[in-house]
Amino acid sequence: MRKGDKRRQELVDTAAALFFERGYENTALNDILSNAGGSKGSFYHHFDSKMALLEEIARQRAASGFEAYAADSDAPPLASLNRLFYWACPFRYGEEGFLTSLIQLMRLKQSASLEQALSQGVDDLFYPAFLRAVSRVEDSPGTDEAERCLIWQSFLSACLYILRQAAENSPDVGRTRAVRLLRAMRLQLESSLFLPYGSLVIMEAEEMAQVLLSALERAGALA
Repeated sequence: MRKGDKRRQELVDTAAALFFERGYENTALNDILSNAGGSKGSFYHHFDSKMALLEEIARQRAASGFEAYAADSDAPPLASLNRLFYWACPFRYGEEGFLTSLIQLMRLKQSASLEQALSQGVDDLFYPAFLRAVSRVEDSPGTDEAERCLIWQSFLSACLYILRQAAENSPDVGRTRAVRLLRAMRLQLESSLFLPYGSLVIMEAEEMAQVLLSALERAGALA
């Protein structure tokens, strides 16, 4: 890794730890520089703003999920499709810290650019794999690429909608609402892809509920 790339990653890693510990709103640029070392001039050489740094963290979270998905390339067709949806979701285990910052910004109505960075990061990496996974599912009658594109974009939008619905409510209400929406998303995807009822899990409702409850409670405590 080149020196400049190494320095950039040091800033990302330091900021990620601070954002996850304190929340994005409670972390100042000076806090990041104090922990990572260096000057503001050095920071602005790599990032335009603190938000740009958080957007890079979102893209790296998406890349980490894709690496985990790609680690098992021999999974059966339907299992592979389920794994793809799981690792493309932003509310799985291990994402609680990032979600805390995202929920904070959603509540402040300042999350648009972060949502875009996350969706784009997931889209760039997962969409080609989604097309391959769908083509391998035998029960699919062969939806064309335009239809699959709309199905995929609906999935991305639904993930963010679930998060916004959770963020706009109390932790218990938000968690319950999110679980209902997850079930609705499963049905919508199964119908769109002509898959049998119950064939898509995406993720266990309990896992999503626990992850969201943790992030919602932490975001509330840091407010």
